[in-house]
Amino acid sequence: MATPRLRAIVGARVSVVKGGEKVSHLAQHRAGAQWAEANNAVVIDTFEDLDVSAAVDPWHRPDLGKWLSEERHHEWDVIVWSKVDRAFRSIRDSVQFAEWARERKKIVVFAEDGLKLNYRDNLDSLSFEAMLAELFVYLGSFFGQLELNRFKTRALNAHSVLRPTTRWASGYPPLGFRVAPHPSGKGKGLVTDPDGKQLLHEMASKLLSGWSITRIARWCTQTEQLSSQDRLRISKGKKPLHKAWGTSTIVQVLSSPATQGWKVKTVSGSPTKRELVLDEEGQPIRMAPPTFDDDTWEQIQKALAERSFNGKRRTHSPNLMLGVGVCGKCEATLAQQFHKDRKKKFSYRYYRCGRTPTYCKGTMVTADHIDQLLEETFLLAYHDIPIKERIFVPGTDNRQEIEQTREIIEALTATLAVAKSASARDTISAQIAAADARLAALETEPYRPSRWEYREGDKTYGEVWESATIEERRKLLQDAGARVVVYSKKRVEVELDYSALRNRQ
Repeated sequence: MATPRLRAIVGARVSVVKGGEKVSHLAQHRAGAQWAEANNAVVIDTFEDLDVSAAVDPWHRPDLGKWLSEERHHEWDVIVWSKVDRAFRSIRDSVQFAEWARERKKIVVFAEDGLKLNYRDNLDSLSFEAMLAELFVYLGSFFGQLELNRFKTRALNAHSVLRPTTRWASGYPPLGFRVAPHPSGKGKGLVTDPDGKQLLHEMASKLLSGWSITRIARWCTQTEQLSSQDRLRISKGKKPLHKAWGTSTIVQVLSSPATQGWKVKTVSGSPTKRELVLDEEGQPIRMAPPTFDDDTWEQIQKALAERSFNGKRRTHSPNLMLGVGVCGKCEATLAQQFHKDRKKKFSYRYYRCGRTPTYCKGTMVTADHIDQLLEETFLLAYHDIPIKERIFVPGTDNRQEIEQTREIIEALTATLAVAKSASARDTISAQIAAADARLAALETEPYRPSRWEYREGDKTYGEVWESATIEERRKLLQDAGARVVVYSKKRVEVELDYSALRNRQ
């Protein structure tokens, strides 16, 4: 009776796909297939992890990981890599994988290195040859880890050299910019990306015209606007991912100093937080021209601060009840509904519980009736009261810059305490001196903090109400603390929170 052929999976891994490495994974597959053919094994499938570092353990690699799952590892007998460094660059990973393979009686092959760990046949795994193969695999992963550590050290050293300069180190650039040769002729720098800049201006225009952050994010997603990551992928000949835009991304790109061309770095312990990078004189580094002029940038920050201040979701629906009317049974916002009578050729407008997917029964009421009741109740109480507008008053102080400069001095002082070389200490000391001089100058200037003020206008609620749109009326009602609660067709209550006005005094 013929011995069943071993079922093999052949894999490849490439850390970075560029240049000649675009075909290296094919060569790895070919080496594995040749081993399978020479050893009477049948290749049932292949796996390849491109743009995946060997520092990522095997179980967390996108393509390989699924073959190591409890659901699928029984489908194969042999796993074949071309070389040890295609599988591991960590002694720990190689030992753990060997233990994993031993427990599941697998054969692990490194074709071009001529190494095989045979845990399928117990006798073979106890032989001197098998023990020697294990040793060479561990040695291979040791030297791979050594090289990986050297690469990381070189990268960190390169970043430390480039950090206080206008040169770009690595990664994808901020939205609105692209990587280009540095004007000095050495390395890379940043220049304006016209398409990315146009997208930022469209975002800002929508924000300043009243769009909510959520609405802007939805627009970016629906129109498949390209993120910084997608733009870099396209520049490398890859397809864009078109991931959904989140509100946090919109806020970040419209508030980050990087959007204005400043060089930033990740704050230790906070991957999403950024801080300015300083030059040798302790001053921020301008990498490229700003995306917005100073006035527009200030307006953008005010708009973002306003949304953060009120914490409410803005809406542009003509529904007068949004933010005003609620269901008395579940507190959901009232939804507006239309019903067209084709025979009589006119529409009925209703309000009902807006809860989804199922709304509370019995809460449907005629919209015109509720609107009239709300208007009469509201104007009876507020008609002659002057409107006080909430206005953002920009500050003339330097407190933010003072605090930022203090943090810079504190960070530099901490760095100075652990600096070992005289050169580093001299550089940091000079930065501290420059930042300290700047702080002294800032502290001598007068300041007034930014704030919100309520200023009494020359019109009353009643006067404005007459010519206001539905959206403007809804805003007036919200500002005055008006609330409509619908319990049923026969029970509707209009509430007015007079404390809303007292808080504006």
